[in-house]
Amino acid sequence: MAGTRLGIPVTVSTDPRHGVFSSPLTGQTLEALSRWPEHTGMAALPEAERRVQEYGDVVRREYLALGFRVALGPMADIYSDPRWSRGYETFGEDPGTVARLTAAFIRRRMSPVDHQLSASECLMRQRPTHHGRAPRCSP
Repeated sequence: MAGTRLGIPVTVSTDPRHGVFSSPLTGQTLEALSRWPEHTGMAALPEAERRVQEYGDVVRREYLALGFRVALGPMADIYSDPRWSRGYETFGEDPGTVARLTAAFIRRRMSPVDHQLSASECLMRQRPTHHGRAPRCSP
């Protein structure tokens, strides 16, 4: 955006908003958007990679219509600790499945036609839990 004071583009981002789970802090669902299973559920579906690609394409089109240019999800992380409150935003606990489905989602989200971007939140931030506290996404 050349019109901004420093010439830095303004980017509007959002947490995932297409799932059944709704939280005003981590991605409240919007009635105007399509509904999909949470990411862990999508990983368990038959033909998961094809369905995740379809999901990524739908998310891209719906977010563009709302003005979102960056999506902060799905979590590109391994769900290994059930105490983690955002584990449902990952594609599960198998590293191969998580890598394959995250890549499939991002490929469909990044469109050369409309220059839609995609971001994966908390990538490579998983650390062992210390005294029962979940240190995810914290310094």
